[in-house]
Amino acid sequence: QKVIAANALAQFVADLCTECNQRGIFWSIENPARPLVWWTATMKALLLLQGVHDVVFSGCEYGAERDKRTRLRSNVPEFAAICKLCTGTHPPRGPEGALHAPWGVSKKGQKWHFATADECAYPQELCKTIANAVAAAVARVSGRPLASTSARQHAPTHPRGEGAAAAGAVGRAG
Repeated sequence: QKVIAANALAQFVADLCTECNQRGIFWSIENPARPLVWWTATMKALLLLQGVHDVVFSGCEYGAERDKRTRLRSNVPEFAAICKLCTGTHPPRGPEGALHAPWGVSKKGQKWHFATADECAYPQELCKTIANAVAAAVARVSGRPLASTSARQHAPTHPRGEGAAAAGAVGRAG
């Protein structure tokens, strides 16, 4: 039942992205880099559309504690700026000077805690990089430059697990 529902959702997303691509509207899909969903016929077909590409990045290169690799499939060429894989040269982020915090599960009181939950929110540096890429894409197709995230005041940040402000941008792909 879960697999059927997941496949139906993947098909809906692929159909939506195909329609957006045909209309020149920006889109992207985000998921961990390695799950099998990327290699289904539905998702692979998106790579055959004009201007569609994958970008893979490591969260640790943007300040996350772990080397969580994420894939974006998109028609936004400016997202290429996001592609950074762990080089092993960033400051240690794990316990006792380890390069990365460990993956796994632990029990805290009566509750189980999965390390994957710690990597759900994007680090602020990654958010800035994505926002700048979207601003560059919108500027490219509109012919009007937009200020970079470093040139404007930022919205307040929220601790993980307490919600976050979200903003969206719609543009025409070019």
